[in-house]
Amino acid sequence: MDQPPPFNPVGTNVAARRLSELRAMQPFGHDICESWHDAVSTGHVKLHERALEEMQALQKGERILLLNAPRAGHGKTHLLGRVAAMMKDEAIVVSLPWQDAEGATWEGTGRGVIDDLAGSGGLFSVLQQLCGGVNALLLRRLIQTGRIPSTDPAQALHVLSQDPLELFNESGSAHVIGTWFRKHFDQLSKPLASISNVDDLAHSEAWIRAMFEYVEKPGAATLETLKQLASNDAINQVPRFLKLATVWKPLVLVADHMDGFYRHPESGVALARMALALAALPGVHVVLSMNQDLWDTTFGAQLPSALEDRLNARSVSLRGLNAPDAESLVALRLRNFGVNETETHAFLKFLDLERFFLGRPVGSVSARALLRHAAAQWRIFVQSDSAVSETQSVTPQVAPDAATNLLPAFDAESPEDLHILAEALERDSGGDFLDLTHPEPTAQDVLPPAGLAPESFLPDDDKPESVSELRGVHGESQHTNFQKLRQMLAKLRVSGANGSQTVAAETLVAPAPAKSAEPVPPKITLQNRFETLRSEMGKNGVVTRLDFRSIGELVRLAGRRFPVIRYDEVELPELQGRSLSRWNMPGMEIVFGLENFSDARYWKTVSAFVAGRIAELGAAAAQTGETVPRLKLAVFKNDEEGAALTALLRDEVIPQSLREKLDIVHLDTRSLASLYAMRQVVREAESGQIQTDATAVLGALAGELDFFWKRLTRPISQKTES
Repeated sequence: MDQPPPFNPVGTNVAARRLSELRAMQPFGHDICESWHDAVSTGHVKLHERALEEMQALQKGERILLLNAPRAGHGKTHLLGRVAAMMKDEAIVVSLPWQDAEGATWEGTGRGVIDDLAGSGGLFSVLQQLCGGVNALLLRRLIQTGRIPSTDPAQALHVLSQDPLELFNESGSAHVIGTWFRKHFDQLSKPLASISNVDDLAHSEAWIRAMFEYVEKPGAATLETLKQLASNDAINQVPRFLKLATVWKPLVLVADHMDGFYRHPESGVALARMALALAALPGVHVVLSMNQDLWDTTFGAQLPSALEDRLNARSVSLRGLNAPDAESLVALRLRNFGVNETETHAFLKFLDLERFFLGRPVGSVSARALLRHAAAQWRIFVQSDSAVSETQSVTPQVAPDAATNLLPAFDAESPEDLHILAEALERDSGGDFLDLTHPEPTAQDVLPPAGLAPESFLPDDDKPESVSELRGVHGESQHTNFQKLRQMLAKLRVSGANGSQTVAAETLVAPAPAKSAEPVPPKITLQNRFETLRSEMGKNGVVTRLDFRSIGELVRLAGRRFPVIRYDEVELPELQGRSLSRWNMPGMEIVFGLENFSDARYWKTVSAFVAGRIAELGAAAAQTGETVPRLKLAVFKNDEEGAALTALLRDEVIPQSLREKLDIVHLDTRSLASLYAMRQVVREAESGQIQTDATAVLGALAGELDFFWKRLTRPISQKTES
């Protein structure tokens, strides 16, 4: 008999110890960058390269720059750290203390800037270097102009052009000049002030003397002297300090984390004026970093048009991550925590970033959202022994056949089944009988809008031999535009009801740490979870308000997964970082308005886009001789939104000429509860709380939102508010 291999306690202990180490880690726990200072020295990946290139305008003399993002977490602060690192040799980057009302004054600005300079740097703070640089450069000017005689002016100028702190270092290369400078400083202070180009000689001398004393004896007392100078007559003294600072190097003043002024337009006006006043100083540049909601509620249209135009003259917008960026960021975090390449590869496979990005609008995934998702997935990942295996791959635990059986092929059922489905859909089609047993797709089933490739709307085995043949028989029936889509939705509904898809019947177990003392959650089904959430939401008041974000996420999710829909997003250049979701189907285009009706600027922009799109479709159809695809603007309301929509229409924000293109979808409380419950189940799948994915959720529960899909896909000629 063969003997078993000897037990290897060393290898076992190593694996166990490594698993314990991994479980103690959380590479993604830190997802908020408190200050751009933190990002200067940390590693980074090549995110926002275009934005970084645009911000090089500061090096070319741009005086004021607006950095904005659609919402928090997109990496503005981290990007500012990269800008500071990029400019460290040619400028001083310093934070403005504009986080609260006290800091957003001239006195608060002066004291805050000095504090930030004193707290940054290595062996010597930036404030020490600045104060030394100002004194050294002013002394150099005196020698250049001949106001101070020198036996070897060329050598003296060369020495003073190097590190300014060498002047104050007894063993430095400029110690000879430094000793002389200290000895005669009292006599030199007035000439130094006179050549500084500051408007008031006495105040300039006081600043130069305070700077000299701080370099000589850095500490709390000399630091307070500088801040006290900034506090007395701050509106004049702070600009004097900044003018002196730029004698050494240009200044880049960064205003970040200003969210405390949300919905405070008075503060927005004050900050805008102060920012422009600072940017008007020679050698001073200002960067305002904010999210779109802060700009909209505090700056933007709340400002006088002259101020708004000047602040917004140079704007840099951030977008979200794409999948390669996200993978690089995750790999960087793992590398920084000492996770080896094998473990990194296993976790990236487990994380499945391609699945995570599927169904999300382009540019919508923020760095912070990704890190929080990765943190949740890491906790699940490290409970598996596969986390330290070099031979076993780690994959998410998805219900069997969830991926393969999600969207059945159009010919999956027998002709008898399709005939039954056709009868069930008779009422949905406005009374016209839809023969879903037809062996070949009709032209109306597959013909796309003008200018779009028909093949993109068809399964591979359904692609026609000739596109021209389809165009020749394209009909006008308003009831068959969505025949293909409704056929697919009916199959999804039936499969979810009778359990023909395994994912609908499989039980899903919420992940729990191995060998945990906590009780294991009970087994659940997607259907049970959905019904529980819908019931809870109906009771807790959630359905009394419209959550446009949740509705938009479902529109995107369905648009990306339903094969007869071609989904895209339209950028709105007038509204930075915002876009419109759009469904393209045979003979129809649906644009979705997904914002509150009180946002008149948004709806004016949407109306302008829809009007332009109607003209584009008409022109394209006239050139080809085809029928103009129908276009509609779908908007959503409940009882509470009715008044706001009425006001929007009354004020002609959506003009009368577009009313026939407007499809108002009314959502009652039960409908909203179903929508919100579906979105919550999808989110739980995305976060790993239940072991399946968003695609499987949509396939298993599509029938629960049948009312919603049918309502969205109703032809415009059948439209009535419902």
